Amino acid sequence: MSLKLLNKVALVTGASRGIGKGIALQLGEHGAKVYITGRKLTSKDDLSLEKTAEEIRNRGGQCFPVQCDHEDDKQVEKLFQQIKDEQNGQLDLLVNSAFKAGDFIFEAANLNFWETDPAKTWDDINNVGLRNNYLCTVHASRLMVPRQKGLIVNISSLGGLQYAFHACYGIGKAGVDRISSDCGLELRKHNVACLSLLLNGVRTEFSEQILREKGDKAVLKMDPTSLLLKEIKLKDVIADSETPEFAGKVISALATDSNLMKYSGKIVNAAEYAQCYGIKDVDGRVIPSYRQVNNAMKLNFILFRILFLILSRMSKNRPLAGKVALVTGATRGIGKGIALQLGQAGALVYITGRTLKSTNNLGSLEQTANEIKERGGVCIPVQVNHESDHEIAELFQKIETEQNGILDILVNNAYKGVTTIFEGSSLEFWKQKPEVWDEINNVGLRNHYICTVYAARMMVPRKQGLIINISSFGGMSYIFNVAYGVGKAAVDRMAVDCGKELSKHNVVMLSLYPGAVKTELVTDMISKQNPDISGISGKQISMKKVFEQGESIEFAGKCIVSLAQDKNLSKYTSKVVIAADYARAHGIKDVDGRQITSFKQLKSGLLMSLPDNLKWIANLVPGFISIPQFRISTNRQLN
Repeated sequence: MSLKLLNKVALVTGASRGIGKGIALQLGEHGAKVYITGRKLTSKDDLSLEKTAEEIRNRGGQCFPVQCDHEDDKQVEKLFQQIKDEQNGQLDLLVNSAFKAGDFIFEAANLNFWETDPAKTWDDINNVGLRNNYLCTVHASRLMVPRQKGLIVNISSLGGLQYAFHACYGIGKAGVDRISSDCGLELRKHNVACLSLLLNGVRTEFSEQILREKGDKAVLKMDPTSLLLKEIKLKDVIADSETPEFAGKVISALATDSNLMKYSGKIVNAAEYAQCYGIKDVDGRVIPSYRQVNNAMKLNFILFRILFLILSRMSKNRPLAGKVALVTGATRGIGKGIALQLGQAGALVYITGRTLKSTNNLGSLEQTANEIKERGGVCIPVQVNHESDHEIAELFQKIETEQNGILDILVNNAYKGVTTIFEGSSLEFWKQKPEVWDEINNVGLRNHYICTVYAARMMVPRKQGLIINISSFGGMSYIFNVAYGVGKAAVDRMAVDCGKELSKHNVVMLSLYPGAVKTELVTDMISKQNPDISGISGKQISMKKVFEQGESIEFAGKCIVSLAQDKNLSKYTSKVVIAADYARAHGIKDVDGRQITSFKQLKSGLLMSLPDNLKWIANLVPGFISIPQFRISTNRQLN
């Protein structure tokens, strides 16, 4: 045990737990006689002055616990009188750590300052956290100035420099820092140093308790004017944070620093001081400064973008190099196929889904991401439940933060109701449970609108972007069930109306109709059941017949890659684009080399309806012969 503080007398306020306790443990371990204060002398939960004192003594240190309510001026005065009497006027070190309003910070996370009781809020935060600091500094200075030596440390935080948690908290911490500055100036000529110690996130007993109780709901309000960091989850703050004893190690070093006076009146960043003097946390970690974290994030973004652009442009087959795309619902099926093609074309692709990892063959985000990377692409998987508005907001916030506000392509593909559709396709709508609407359209319709809003907020300021709703023939004519058709018709209308408002900002929105797509789920259902499904006008038709000439999951992706670089893209805004028709016009074939037929082509209808021994007839029909739209559409004014 190092005894560099041997014969020093220290006082740490608010030391029954947390940062104060950690500081007291370190000061005692280094030989100081440590007075500690708090409201609980003893406690059943081990968070008490006696418990802290016991731990200090177990490490070979000396400790004097004093029960003190720091809102009571008389008790504070009595505390310093006790130290003066017992230590013959000696006090070498004061650490103002007492703080009362931890609970309030979390309770007020969603409140503005004008929405709380002003007097109570101010007193709860600043009677102990600010006013008491001043009183203790006065009493300590009266002991230190006559002896012409001493150190006063105010525990502060980033809240003294910028908005954090609540207006009242920031005012208090800025006030604490000003105490250090102004008192430091007056004390300097008496060889007494006064400074603020700025700590990063600290994993205290209190923060861990809140995390256990509230989990992801434990949030801290940050800058309410920021587009990037309005709030932060507590779990993210303390994930790699310092221990309560880290500050104690720094203060022990400061107390014996031969250059201590140069820090008087200043805000000392604990992590930066520690790095300068080779101080590590008790678990051996080097603690990064908040400034290093912020700068590293900015530098990593710049380097990542440069590297991404260089690698992407090295290949002539990467026409979307430098573009940022988001494909929702990309663990499998059409979404996966689109993501694969966008990644292969050079775009940086964010993908979402509910399954991060999977133990079966039905797909996962990690599997899709790995396939994109195997093709030389860049993919960022994000686990998102698209029925959760909060998770959707976090998704777009993540993209905005990581890509500096850039989003070039959004593909609204997420869809939840596939199994529901096939299981209930033989039932009329009134025989189905009403919840079928939610199962089909909460993700397949409502979520599309929410994602479109967030994407538009990123694209409009940059005056460029492409938003694609994955729709289907069901938007034009009856197929599967009522809820499905209504949802798809609404998705198409969304593309029409949103596209009109976006067009003046050079942002294009359209609906894309894939044909029958041979997804993993469809293939599995055909192999096991081959059920009949409701086709045009409710006619039952074999599922196998519908999908046997279907396109691969990547065909739509090939069309989207082409659309994203189409010089005439704006002519498609507010329109329904049939993937097969667009592909035929632009010479695009499926990944297996087939030319996909459009559902509007007579040939497609014949292939679906003719028996196997007569399918050869369909191949005799020229591809340019189409079924009139009025014969297949229940929406005569779609465009």
